[in-house]
Amino acid sequence: NARVAWYHAFLTGPDRQLVAVIDHEVPLPPDGLEIRTTGLWATHICETPFDHWTIGLEAFGLGVDDVEEIYGRQYGDQVPLGFDLEWEGVGQAAEVAGDSYRQACAVSGEILAGAEEIDFVGTGWRDHTWGVLPHWDRRWLEARGRLDDGTWFSAYVVDGDLNTAKATIDGTHVEVRSVSHEMGSPGIPVAARLQLGDLELGFDARAVTPLELFDVERRRTRTPRALCRVVAADGRSGNAWVEWNEPQH
Repeated sequence: NARVAWYHAFLTGPDRQLVAVIDHEVPLPPDGLEIRTTGLWATHICETPFDHWTIGLEAFGLGVDDVEEIYGRQYGDQVPLGFDLEWEGVGQAAEVAGDSYRQACAVSGEILAGAEEIDFVGTGWRDHTWGVLPHWDRRWLEARGRLDDGTWFSAYVVDGDLNTAKATIDGTHVEVRSVSHEMGSPGIPVAARLQLGDLELGFDARAVTPLELFDVERRRTRTPRALCRVVAADGRSGNAWVEWNEPQH
């Protein structure tokens, strides 16, 4: 209804500079999901529904050594950032809440950051939501990850309410039995714990991508994501992305 699109892209990792592309005034794409504006081109192509997506990006990002700069002056280096990536589904898409779903994927392709070229092969998730962004003014936590033995898991908890929480393990819905998390500086996550069915998981944040959003009524929220190392109580380990929503009243 604001007649603009938002675009966010981040490149992060342990012991490397965060590069962020954040633009909240992108002209609405006339057709499909290709956007063009000053210093930013991005495309998102569904090659095969629920199976294969191609993602492209050419932009100038903000490089920062202190991630809290994203919440402050946003002072840093101008860094060219490019993606040429393929998302290929490795499991069935699972409903999350209302008009939304998520799907575990294998991701491959090339990432360009300044003069650095990264040939990337890894794991990821794809989410799709229609309509109004849900739970804008409520706290929530969402986790998506993969253990090294190939087990995929996801969880979504609003206001710590386990009765309405949703979780999957290898595409099968399971009960969320407990959830907790720890923040360092405001909006900078440190750790989390989840029990999904019989699977107990501890999350240690290794790299954080902060993000602050304002809606048309100027309500403010912070939605940081953290790349986490995951350790299960049974000794298995893996990696995950965990995302928080923290309304700023």
